[in-house]
Amino acid sequence: MGLGIAQLFAQSGFTVLATDTHAATQTAAIPRLTEALNARVAAGKLTATQRDATLKNLHITTLNCLAPATLAIEAIIETLAAKQSLFGQLETILPPTAILATNTSSLAVTQIAALTRHPNRVLGLHFFNPAPLMKLVELIPHAATSPDALTLARSLSEGTGISVFNCR
Repeated sequence: MGLGIAQLFAQSGFTVLATDTHAATQTAAIPRLTEALNARVAAGKLTATQRDATLKNLHITTLNCLAPATLAIEAIIETLAAKQSLFGQLETILPPTAILATNTSSLAVTQIAALTRHPNRVLGLHFFNPAPLMKLVELIPHAATSPDALTLARSLSEGTGISVFNCR
């Protein structure tokens, strides 16, 4: 799911920094995406120029190199502890204005935000799978999510050409 979300944003012209805790997954990300994009080029659904631009926009890196991010979207295992731990780490790396978004489909955003120092910047962005094709995302605030975070998350998501609907 994470690579699909990264593809969606990279295909839309955003610079995307992506990572994974598993080195093999990091190593395989660009070849997997290249293969998927090549299939779309072969099917006439994407030009070679669009493929190359998408690949140029995606950078696989380490967690510590995510510092310039405006929006971090996690798509990790569906466990509360893992998501809370990741957001705790991201809070020490990202600027204080960066949005922390979870792609959870089963956990309460309020619970994920509960252990963060800045719950006002935490929200849900639940992408439908596969993200590059199912052009729909659910924007999920919790009681403490700031209006600014919601506005920025909506704007960035809409910048990919997908439809955003509120879940409140």
